[in-house]
Amino acid sequence: MPRKSFRAIQETNPVCSKIDYHVQWPNLLTEPFDKPLGKTWTKTCRALSTALSLSDTSVFVLLMMVDAHLQADDEIPAEALGRWPKAGISLPDFKKLKEGLIRQGLLSEPGKPRLRREKNSGLSALVPHPGLLNYLRCGRVEYLDLAQRNDKDSLLRNCLKCAEESDNPFDEPEDIQTLYNEIAQQQSSPLIHYLNNQQYNLREQVAVLLLIGHKLQHKDEVPLERLVRRIVQDPIDRLTFVTAWSNPEVSLLTKGLIEPAQSHGQRVTHVRLNPAPIQSLLPVHVWESLRPSIPVSPFLTIEPWSKIQEVEMIFPKDFDQEVQRLSKTLSESGLDRYFNRLKVARLSPTLMVMLSGLPGTGKTELCRQLARIHQRDLVVVNLSSIRSKWYGETEKHVDRLFASIRSAQAASERMPLVLFNEADSFFMSRGHVRSNVSNIENTLVTQFLENLERFEGLVFATTNYTESMDPAFERRWSFKLAVPSTDDQTRFRFLHKALGELVPEPVLKRWSLHHQFTAAQLNNMYRKMLLLDGEDLSENRIEQILLQEINGWKSNSRPQIKGYSA
Repeated sequence: MPRKSFRAIQETNPVCSKIDYHVQWPNLLTEPFDKPLGKTWTKTCRALSTALSLSDTSVFVLLMMVDAHLQADDEIPAEALGRWPKAGISLPDFKKLKEGLIRQGLLSEPGKPRLRREKNSGLSALVPHPGLLNYLRCGRVEYLDLAQRNDKDSLLRNCLKCAEESDNPFDEPEDIQTLYNEIAQQQSSPLIHYLNNQQYNLREQVAVLLLIGHKLQHKDEVPLERLVRRIVQDPIDRLTFVTAWSNPEVSLLTKGLIEPAQSHGQRVTHVRLNPAPIQSLLPVHVWESLRPSIPVSPFLTIEPWSKIQEVEMIFPKDFDQEVQRLSKTLSESGLDRYFNRLKVARLSPTLMVMLSGLPGTGKTELCRQLARIHQRDLVVVNLSSIRSKWYGETEKHVDRLFASIRSAQAASERMPLVLFNEADSFFMSRGHVRSNVSNIENTLVTQFLENLERFEGLVFATTNYTESMDPAFERRWSFKLAVPSTDDQTRFRFLHKALGELVPEPVLKRWSLHHQFTAAQLNNMYRKMLLLDGEDLSENRIEQILLQEINGWKSNSRPQIKGYSA
């Protein structure tokens, strides 16, 4: 007889008893099938076989495992297999039925080691799914929905598990052997059948499944070396596969499912999945997830162009002409012509614009308005999310950042406008390595340089301090526009637009000649005037508010904090 644990000895434990269960069935480990028990079994068997799409024999094995679980038995008695009314169940058939129930998620291996070594591992008892147990307790069919899985979902579920990446480098990834085993068990799956017909070898099939898992997590491209590292364990074999698969003419990249995403010279460095050939082989809800979509990424903030509020931008005449020329290029037809000319000249189709100038001159707002005018979503990079507390993870985040940007490009109707706001904090000058921190910062800048070198699309950057940026970034920018400070005429236009109904024109002209201010300062002044709604806003009061904003923290009226004197 199988040995029982201490939990099974406690007869008062309600978990070990079926008396209070809503669904009843015979004790398949000990009780024979007499007539009254047979009726109870027939009702329960019909309900489970219909809800879970199981045969009567599979239901028998499943409930046998439930009985063993409730009694805390480690093994199924061999004589219990002979109690099946239809001539019993052979041990090989029992093993096959048990494996099928495991694949469906209805049974799983126990989390703790057994009390003793089994004499016959084929008869070892497994743990039923909690959803099945809850159904048997209360009779609610909804619990069976939690327990039910099918073979196709099992394959995709393992694709997701093996492709998951954690920000914590100490987290162990899912064993890749899971996918190898799944391929062997899922030969009847339409997806595996398609891969076999297309003559994908075993490792190529694992590569396809991993890329499906990445795609389901909205990661459109994967570094080729990282993909090979997951598939191939031997380091010498890894070098061989990376060399072979980086060739654009290799069969893996010419069969249609996997295609190059990035290249460096004549070598493929990143690959991505082309899901179109397998659309009909995947469930509808999975195919919907594989369609291009705006990525949810901690590295990006995506602002739809339709939600950008219209703001009139006022600049000096010469700079305004530069802006109009740039805006003409950003139109759909203008950008296509420009990119075509670059491709003919064998240059990457990229438009990179650097806007520099003093704070408050309208650099960021200009980017937002250009995105709105040309109906391009604004993709703002979040620097704080790129940095990680784990050593080596920040560099990986840079690659993931640019992969997320490319995903946003693929999901947008028009090419989005990528914005590195306050770019001096991204592209700071590299210096001599004096510590691990400076080494990491230098590596981070190098990562940005390499990714910008390969990037295709629209990139804007704003900065107040070009002097602190690395000189290597200067040649990356096609347009370098210095946003000027406001001149007398521009300041008058600002004042007339904001205060024309409150202050006479001659006074506005005098203010524009005597006071130096930016559009941002005037905007803050107008906000304060709205806050003082209802108060007397005379010319002197308005000018006083303007001067307070211009002087800011430098105002003499600001109280000085005195410390202790020595």
